Amino acid sequence: MSRKILITAGATAIAGITLGFGLGGAYASGRSGTPKPQKGTIWAVVNADGTLARQSEDITGVVHVAPGQYRVSARGDVRNCAYVATGGDVGLGVPPRTYADAAQGLFDSRGAFVETYDSTGTRVDSDFYLAILC
Repeated sequence: MSRKILITAGATAIAGITLGFGLGGAYASGRSGTPKPQKGTIWAVVNADGTLARQSEDITGVVHVAPGQYRVSARGDVRNCAYVATGGDVGLGVPPRTYADAAQGLFDSRGAFVETYDSTGTRVDSDFYLAILC
């Protein structure tokens, strides 16, 4: 076999494994099975480093993806819910001048994606509040 064919076959195999195990729908979070729709309002207060300061019962975790980008995981399917996020301070201090946006998670029906940024539009790590209304 030529080197070109081996490289192409290897890249195809890696892509298949990644999609099958790492990025496939609700399975991106490592949980199996089809999640039930989330009910009610769930929320999280998240530190800039991606750790949870406090949360409602059905928030299961946070992953700090990149500067100013976070993935918040819930117990149920949150695809048909509304998301509200705002920059803040997890303590009693004056909140920093940061902003936050939230959207449905791209590869995980149990997740919401949050971006935090400063007044120039640059993504920055920041504490934030997230509410998911189902």
